Amino acid sequence: MPKPLGRLRATLALWLLLMLPPGPAEAQGLEFGQGPVLVFADRLEYDVERQVVTATGNVEIIRGTRSLRADLLRYDQKADRIEAVGNVVLREPTGQAIFADRVTLSGDLKNGVIEQLRARMVGNERIAAARGRRIDGTRSELDRAVYSPCPLCPDSDRPPLWQISAERVLHDETTRDITYRNAFLEIAGVPVFYTPYFSHPDPTVDRRSGFLAPSFGNDSELGLMLQTPYYFALAPNYDVTLAPIVFSNEGPVLTAEYRHLLPSGRFDLAGSATYGTEAVENLNDVPEGDEFRGHIEGQGRFRLDDPWRWGYDLAAATDDTYLERYDFSDEDVLTSRLFTERIWGRNYAAINGYGFQGLRPTDSQGEIPFALPWAQVDLTSAPLFWGSRATLDSSILALTRTDGLDTRRLSASGGWDLPWWGAVGDLYRLRLGLRGDFYQLDGNPQTFEDNGTASQARLVPEAVLDWRWPWIADGYPLTPVIEPVASLTFIPEGSDKEDIPNEDSQDLELDDTNLFEASRFPGLDRVEEGARLNYGLRFGAFGDRGELISGLFGQSFRFGDDSNLPASSGLDGTLSDYVGRLDFNPSRWLSVRYRFRLDQDSLGLLRNEIGALVGPPRARFDVVYLSLEDDPASDRFREREEVRAGITVGVTQALSVRARIRRNLAVDENISQQFAFIYRHPCLQLIGGVERRFTRNRDADDVTTFTLRVTFQNLGELGLDRVGFGS
Repeated sequence: MPKPLGRLRATLALWLLLMLPPGPAEAQGLEFGQGPVLVFADRLEYDVERQVVTATGNVEIIRGTRSLRADLLRYDQKADRIEAVGNVVLREPTGQAIFADRVTLSGDLKNGVIEQLRARMVGNERIAAARGRRIDGTRSELDRAVYSPCPLCPDSDRPPLWQISAERVLHDETTRDITYRNAFLEIAGVPVFYTPYFSHPDPTVDRRSGFLAPSFGNDSELGLMLQTPYYFALAPNYDVTLAPIVFSNEGPVLTAEYRHLLPSGRFDLAGSATYGTEAVENLNDVPEGDEFRGHIEGQGRFRLDDPWRWGYDLAAATDDTYLERYDFSDEDVLTSRLFTERIWGRNYAAINGYGFQGLRPTDSQGEIPFALPWAQVDLTSAPLFWGSRATLDSSILALTRTDGLDTRRLSASGGWDLPWWGAVGDLYRLRLGLRGDFYQLDGNPQTFEDNGTASQARLVPEAVLDWRWPWIADGYPLTPVIEPVASLTFIPEGSDKEDIPNEDSQDLELDDTNLFEASRFPGLDRVEEGARLNYGLRFGAFGDRGELISGLFGQSFRFGDDSNLPASSGLDGTLSDYVGRLDFNPSRWLSVRYRFRLDQDSLGLLRNEIGALVGPPRARFDVVYLSLEDDPASDRFREREEVRAGITVGVTQALSVRARIRRNLAVDENISQQFAFIYRHPCLQLIGGVERRFTRNRDADDVTTFTLRVTFQNLGELGLDRVGFGS
């Protein structure tokens, strides 16, 4: 007969159960987490003859951070079975909760059955099933199961945005696999996809070999496309992904990527290969057959003995148009680099090797040099007397061509900087420097042909005096700042020699970023000699909430003539062109930048660029207008006028649309135009769009590309990729 232990709403230790007559479950008891077990119930009874303990009424068992609630809990010692009935709730320390109508478990918790299972996982994912079974402690089965990470609307009984329903779901904790049988993907309660079998690793698996989500599409030149990546998890620190691409109008392409993580750093290598239609040199050429085509790329970064490190960047292709034709990249120059470098204190040292591959129709690979080595050391002293500092910069550069001039250059530059404040709050900076360059040439420095040899040397003294006088006013809503700026530079005439080839200083243009530089040339091969005075005005107004108006306007005056300065640089006369910049940011929804260059005689616009960002994040418009005049000294820089504009609108909290256009105003033609939409939901992201490119590069034709990509939370991506149609 059962013996009532009284109506309880008190705390009882599990030793009440363990004091019962010995049985097969005595040593196991209720393995419910770690630590002492506490039992709460309205009533607790023990049937001595049947060896059954029954707790009824608001039953709660707590051990550590785990808890179990039920209307009734029965423990059968003889059968070694635990049964919980009615409003069963099991809470895990992670926050996961399992709800059920009835739970039956063996005493060792290795086997059991759950009726009408409902579970809420750590990330608020939900699982429901008509019945669940636990087998041998390592295998779980769910019948008529439904899974969804989507939140439910509390005021509606509508189904979640998407869910997966399956006839049976199996979870094997030994192999760590989750398998679905006869599964449906449902969108808003409507089945849209069926598979008789589907399997993936459980959440405890970080990485495993297997097929990744395929991609498919269409291209006007290549035809229908299907890519099926396969991932090889070779070890915890390295892996390989093979992703063959099959086309209906072209031969297949095999792509591969290898990634490796080491204690000293990491590196990766990727590439592709195909035997397909041969590349053509000109737009009107007709391919005559097939050939091998492909590319390779990679990057590595490694630590040596601190503070040294080394690394590489790798990029190469078999021909000029392969990357663009197969939509791997639209780069027109591929750069490979091998380097080691050290940074310590204020100092820097590096040894580099560079290789370049030109992909433009006008590039001749034999005339593009290898830079090997390019070594440099930049040293800066600690503060010396009067707060001055000393610097020493040196470099070695070797440029080697397979067809043309070879150049070897050794350069060293020492300097001394002294800053000081003036009597009225103005700031001065004096720099005295001396640079020595030595060149050894195999070829002609004028024509860059490979005939003849020569050596050249030069010394370039330099004196620079900078001055600025900031004026700041107080007591206004905005704090205005006005700062006259001037810089007097002197480099003796004759420092720039025509017998020295111009390898690194071909692109020279005066603008707001280099107005006060000692030399406006970007490299060392050319020297801006003579005496000159650079002057201008910096101004701005700043507010407590981030309001900003700032700008610069200035000009350069040359005391002599420098015939080596190109006419298009804006520096070739006694007075240079005017350059300036204006930034206007009155609020978070408006940002404007205007940059310009004015002819010093006519004040006509030679360079004109304006960019603006207008509107709040929910409705933002951006535009960039660029106008460049012809450069008579170079065929590379022609007259150009274009506009790039875009708009982003948040239609709802979840849906936003974007549109962009790039137009060549000089010829009144579009370069590209795009439209895209993004739909974000807590359990799904949908991105789609269309892009039209009006460019053609030999066998890489212009296309219209449609894309659609769907990302399901916790499942991955399904979608369309590279869906294009030609003009």
